[in-house]
Amino acid sequence: MADKNNPRAFAGFPLSLGSFTPKDASEFTGVTFEIRGDGEYQIRVDAVDGRLSAKVEGGSKWRSVKVPFSDMEADGSPEIDSLLAVAIGGNREPGEELWVEIDNVSFY
Repeated sequence: MADKNNPRAFAGFPLSLGSFTPKDASEFTGVTFEIRGDGEYQIRVDAVDGRLSAKVEGGSKWRSVKVPFSDMEADGSPEIDSLLAVAIGGNREPGEELWVEIDNVSFY
């Protein structure tokens, strides 16, 4: 990680070209994906008026994760009917390494 305050790295999945057009995900309960990596990570769901986020644990072996929207912490006033992107990544201390593999990201 970079030698700066709060270094982080995330892989983003826009829900529309450039993450400009909000998408309605109200028919879904949450986000599911597979993860493999060392340590703690975070999933973020960006909306027009805020963000939902939750911590997830990686591991040396692949594991499936289901994160309900209801278990995510809200920053601002995010609405499930105005989502822009999903991102998965993490923070580490300056000089530390972060590695993560993610697959099959989808709503459920």
